[in-house]
Amino acid sequence: METIARERSDIELVLNDSPSLKGDVARIIAEESSRVARVTSRMLRLYGEDVGNIAPTYTEEQVLGDGTPGIFSRPHPDPPPLAGEGIGRQLP
Repeated sequence: METIARERSDIELVLNDSPSLKGDVARIIAEESSRVARVTSRMLRLYGEDVGNIAPTYTEEQVLGDGTPGIFSRPHPDPPPLAGEGIGRQLP
């Protein structure tokens, strides 16, 4: 989450320094989507996650806004175990 906040701050600084770029934000997001999908898939596979083909699509508000885009804004259906409740331990 810190990475998202830091990157948004950096984008905001760039847009403040070059206001003419604000009109290009939607185009840049669309152009970067396929690269982001490839990198994300590759990183998830490194950690043993097979997510198949992902195709993220984000709006300017999701990228630049205060919320968290994509899957992070929805609650996980099965939250991770609490501290001390390791894998293999039966939950009550």
